[in-house]
Amino acid sequence: MNARKLLAGLSLGLFCHTIQAGEPIADLDKFEASYIACIEDEKAFADRCLTELFAKHSLPWEKPANLGKLEDALEKWMGTVYKVHPITRKSSGEVFQKRWYLIENDAGKLMQLTVRFRTVKGQWYYLGINMTNDEKDLGPITLYDATAP
Repeated sequence: MNARKLLAGLSLGLFCHTIQAGEPIADLDKFEASYIACIEDEKAFADRCLTELFAKHSLPWEKPANLGKLEDALEKWMGTVYKVHPITRKSSGEVFQKRWYLIENDAGKLMQLTVRFRTVKGQWYYLGINMTNDEKDLGPITLYDATAP
């Protein structure tokens, strides 16, 4: 009897997890435009639009994204965002894609933002996001440590 309850509970748990699974991203470029707009819109950003956007598109077997700490850190460090500058993107075997940005605040300070995506059966999902203002990471982007041609 206990084994049946355990099996039923596990089955229900697995079923519920698939209901909460992420939706694929239909178009990466349109999705990119939406999260850039979110970051640049002070009111939308304060309403946690990043978490809302990315949580919907997490990998199906992952817990939905909670970017609250990242949003708090960005809001505290940046203040008001002036502009998000797309820098570059890199694909790996049509399975992974990474996109880099510089976020500039009203005072001219810069933060590097990196967003990663992955395909599963030909459909794109959000994989991860990272932020840094470390000069070592910003150096190649800001041409600080670039060599002359």
